[in-house]
Amino acid sequence: MSRTADEAGLDKDGEQSAPAPKLTLSSTYNASDADVELRSKDGVRFLVHRANLLASSKMLAGMFETVPAPNAEIPIITLEEEGVILERMFTYFYPSKVPRLEFGEMDEDVALIAAFDKYEVWRGIEAFNSAFHLECGSHFFQRPREGWPDFETAFCAYAFAKAFNYDDLRASAKLALLETADKYGDIEAILSLIDIGSLGASVDIQHVALRLLTHLHVTQKLQAIRKKAYLEDISRHTHDEDEGISPAPELWDDVETYFTARGLRAAYTKMLPLICSRTECRECLVAFASELQSLEATLAAVTDAHDKKW
Repeated sequence: MSRTADEAGLDKDGEQSAPAPKLTLSSTYNASDADVELRSKDGVRFLVHRANLLASSKMLAGMFETVPAPNAEIPIITLEEEGVILERMFTYFYPSKVPRLEFGEMDEDVALIAAFDKYEVWRGIEAFNSAFHLECGSHFFQRPREGWPDFETAFCAYAFAKAFNYDDLRASAKLALLETADKYGDIEAILSLIDIGSLGASVDIQHVALRLLTHLHVTQKLQAIRKKAYLEDISRHTHDEDEGISPAPELWDDVETYFTARGLRAAYTKMLPLICSRTECRECLVAFASELQSLEATLAAVTDAHDKKW
């Protein structure tokens, strides 16, 4: 008996096609009164409600008009995303309170952002904007250094903000990038390894790398000059042993870990109560604070000269 290509497991060109994935039912989206079934590319079945899909995604709503269900009680639509992505996405389709979005693996988060964008689930895009703000908003300076966003998260937030035109997030994510980039030697190579999928279309990675490297070069050079002058000033007097004050170099070493003018000002604020009351010590820090005001303008010129790209 002859078989059709589909029955033989062949595609239309006669090549052996990949076996269909084993079907499994979602443990979360399995409503007994569902009126539509969505399936992921890896075989996860989601029994959901048409009304929620219509209200949440115009793209999915349009699929109902083009996908027939000849031998099924309810329409079955197979989507291109994996089950783990759809499971997270469908959370934003129902009118219940949505928990705060928690970041997962970067490739999974980027895939979820792409799905939100593809299916026009703007509630999900706003959830990512809020989550990135919590992680990379300008208030991150108020947290201990170890609680700051890492380089990859800052760059993903920056790419997301550029792609969806969130100017406030873009500015704070750029600041986080500047603060964390000093940990890496070859910034361009590191950036090229970060897979941000379709978000990458809005980011010129080579230009961002150049901005970061230029910034680090300028700040490190200026800090080296200022540290030398600071230590020369502090060496002109000595502390009494009973004052219990550490020499200034230890304090400066902490300041050296901050690489933007804003970060340096934050470090200065932390340093101020630790310095002794002697005029010479205070004058060193006052001079340092004054220098930071001009440094901020210099850094702004360096990092924002081509702000339309950066």
